[in-house]
Formats: sequence, structure tokens, C-alpha cells
Amino acid sequence: MSLLIKHAAIADVLENEIKTGDIYIKDGRFEKIAEHIDAGEIEEKEHLTVINGEGLTALPGLIDAHTHVELSMLSSASFAEALIQNGTTAAVLDPHDAVNVLGHKGAKYLMEEMKETELTPVWMASPCVPSAPGYEDCYGQVMLSDVKVMVEEYGMYGIAEAMDYNRVIAKEASLKEILDYGKEKGLKIDGHAPGVLGADLDTYIAAGVSSDHESVTVEEMLEKFRKGMYVIIRRGSLKEPASAKEFLDKAGDSDHILLSTDGCITAKDMAEHLQESLMENVAIATIGDVMDLVGEELDEFKHYDGERKAKATRPTVELDWNQIVGKADYPLSNHYRFVLSNICKKLVKRNASITDNYANWVKVAFAIASNIHPVKGKELFLKLCRLDGDRHDEQKSERLIFEAYAKTNHEVGFGTIIYLAREKGLNINTGGGSSNQG
Repeated sequence: MSLLIKHAAIADVLENEIKTGDIYIKDGRFEKIAEHIDAGEIEEKEHLTVINGEGLTALPGLIDAHTHVELSMLSSASFAEALIQNGTTAAVLDPHDAVNVLGHKGAKYLMEEMKETELTPVWMASPCVPSAPGYEDCYGQVMLSDVKVMVEEYGMYGIAEAMDYNRVIAKEASLKEILDYGKEKGLKIDGHAPGVLGADLDTYIAAGVSSDHESVTVEEMLEKFRKGMYVIIRRGSLKEPASAKEFLDKAGDSDHILLSTDGCITAKDMAEHLQESLMENVAIATIGDVMDLVGEELDEFKHYDGERKAKATRPTVELDWNQIVGKADYPLSNHYRFVLSNICKKLVKRNASITDNYANWVKVAFAIASNIHPVKGKELFLKLCRLDGDRHDEQKSERLIFEAYAKTNHEVGFGTIIYLAREKGLNINTGGGSSNQG
């Protein structure tokens, strides 16, 4: 079967212009693109379909540079069909969530179903399962042996996003082993490094990572771009995302700039309806109710009069702070304590809060527990929580910070707090001084 499209607007991505012309397709392949193609010159006229393309634009198939099938809540086949129908003909796929649940067999399941579709999949082997070791339940930690199965047996193209960037920068042995394998094999290694700049970014790139889709500011994009990374632009859930146009204007060259969705799911719905309802409509009985983020079981929820209320399933336990304070492995960083004290003062002046939703409440607690000694950390955390006004419960907040100190392995970076504070418009000077450990 042959197809002739007449008078279409054709996007020439090499010349960066749109031209009017004709397109001749034979047996699914482009035979000719020209200003004018005479149908009379085509040999197999009896099998030729002519389409008037006036008012339509023809462009090459789009490529999603980084996405996740699972986040669409569709099967692999349905996901592929949805992309094809909307002009995306290829996608770089990270089966992270499937691997999180089933190990590398989860990735194989997704791959097998997509084989019969028209989409061109570029599968990447997920290296960071779990994404936050010690804070979530999952199949188990992905090791080099798992990655080798995905690459050598399943035929995956490269290594998916190295999203646990703290482990990459620290050159943690098991993850370094995976990335070294990727470099030795000449595989592409995708990145995920929000806010990673300077010397840390140099270390991250040196580990073999060649792309990033998590930049928060134009300046961050430019630094990564100028250091040779592929900068992937995606739509995110930030209220004030970095300007793609400003970045493109300043970058000048688009050869290392890509587009991605990073998963087709409504972040707005998740943020507004889940997190806010948890904070405003759910009375969390004990810290155990929020410890799903650190590997504990979910508590049971019931609905009364259309409102969610938590069912307390664990008895209240006295908090023995002497046990926490007496441990020798907690940090004694005067630097982070000083920075956080300044953040508290600025938030008070603005009447703003960085613990204003469920997720941030937990993140801040673990960031403090990872970087500040409990004597001062408890005090500062409660100060932050009190800024939530009527939504704050002193007892629950104290229990949260207690559990954070009890369970921390010091892997949550202080940058989490810096990021949340800057989102509230605060100009934070981290000072760059020493930690004064001792």
C-alpha cells in the first residue's frame, strides 16, 4: 500500500523551518519528500491513497527521553498505543516501579507485553531499587547481578536513572559497581540529580552519568549543559518551574537538550488531593501511622461522614529521649544547626511553613535527624511545626522527630530543607563552612 500526502506543512528539524510540500510513503517507509510530487509518476497507482494535508503539520515521530510505564496506570500495550496515537513513536523507559515490586522479572513482564506494539521502546535497567534504602519496603536491593540480567539477557539498552545521587557521590560500593559496569560496557547511564552542582556534580558525571531530568532552575540546567550532560526538560509539579525558553535561549545549542514526561500521571491531583487531605482531614494517631515512608505497614483508614479519620492501631509509647541523645553516632554539626536556626527566623517573619503537608513534615524530620544532634534538632523541628498553626499537634510532631532519630541512617541530605525553604521564597545562604564535627 502507498500513501501520498499533498500540501502539508512539513517540519524540517534540521533547517529549523516549516515548508509546504508533499510526502510519499510506500510500504510504511518514506520514499520521497518534495515541494511537489505528481501522483501520475507513482507506479502502483491502484494501491495509492491520496490525502489532502492542507491545514495539517507533518513532523518526525516524537521521542520521550525518559518515562515510566507504571505511572500511567496502563498496561504496556495500552501505554504504547496511547503514545503512538499522539505522535510519540519511541520512548526511553525505566521500569523502576515494576522492579521495585518484582525484581528484574517485573521489567521482563513489561517488555514482553510491549513487543507486539508499534512503539519503539528503549528499555533501561533500573539501578536504584530501593530509591531510598532503609525508608521503604520493596523486592530487595538491586545488585550488579540483577542489572546484568536486564542488560545481557533481556537486551536493555543502558542503565536507568541513578536517582540515589547521594550514594553515587559517596561512591557507595554496590551502586558504584553497577555504574562501573555500565561504563565498561559503553552503556548510556541516565541521571536524576536535583540541586546537585559544583564538585558534587563533577563526581556525579565522573561516575558515568550522562543526562539529567531533574533541574529546578535555569542556572542548574546551564551548569549541567555546559559540563556536557544531556539536559532533559520535563513538565513538573513545581509552582514556578524553570523557564525552558530562557534555558534554550541561553544554551544556544540544542544538540544536548531533550524532552520527556517522566511519567504520565496528574501530579496536581496527587499533591492537592492526597497530601493536603492527609494533613487537613486525617487525624494521625501515632507516628506509626506515617511510617509507611520508612518501611512500616500502612494503618487502616475508615470513612465517617465523608471525612477521613485515622484509626489508631498502636499504643502510645513514652518517648525516652535519653536513649536517643546518648547514642554516639548522631551528628554534631554546628553549621547545619546555624543554617536551620536562620531558616526558622525567616519563616517566622514571613508566617510561612515548610512542614505544611504530610510529605514535607516527614522529609524535614528525617533531614534534621540525619544532620543535627537531637538536643537541638528536636527543638528546631518543633519550632518549624508550630508554624503550621491550628494543624500542628505538638505530641505527634515530637513523636515523629523521635522516630526519625531512632531510625535514621544519616542518608537524607540537608539540601532537602534548603530546597523547601527556597520554594517558600527564602534566600538561604548556606555559608559553606565546616561542620565542626566533634
